[in-house]
Amino acid sequence: MELQLANRSILQCLELAAANNEYINVEVPRHRKIGKSKALIEFARENNYTVLANSKKVAEILINRFCYKNVRTVNFRKTENLDELGPCVFEEGISPAEIKELKIRGVEIVTGYLLDRPFDRPSYEIDKPGMVEDKKNMNLLISMGVLSINEVREHYGLKPIPLGHELYRRQ
Repeated sequence: MELQLANRSILQCLELAAANNEYINVEVPRHRKIGKSKALIEFARENNYTVLANSKKVAEILINRFCYKNVRTVNFRKTENLDELGPCVFEEGISPAEIKELKIRGVEIVTGYLLDRPFDRPSYEIDKPGMVEDKKNMNLLISMGVLSINEVREHYGLKPIPLGHELYRRQ
């Protein structure tokens, strides 16, 4: 289903997609910073759904920003019991392959946001030992406009850079 907001809200699009057992296709950069996450959390809260995020950092931000505790990452161990998740909705950034794997493992996926293509992630290199895994998540948060470059640099104990306090916004 396409995210078309001319005649309905994002929340109404989620309700329609869930009723039709569909996912919502999200276009980059057209659908950036329009309130999708807020609507997804509201939809999940109203229906007592678990929200799936693609990283621990994104999950923490959703939990803290929207005060909704029922958020999990999709990084489950192969032996982990997923029955306690209940019905789930997913935030953008989770791949169709991950959704397929979750469904195979018995997770009920209600709806969520599928990206039309991967982010054009800016390559802000942070070269410090042990950062390779976390760097992917930080670059995602920068590209989503959630964290500034200087916030990430501060996290790693690095000095700020000029204009690094501004949030990334696609033009």
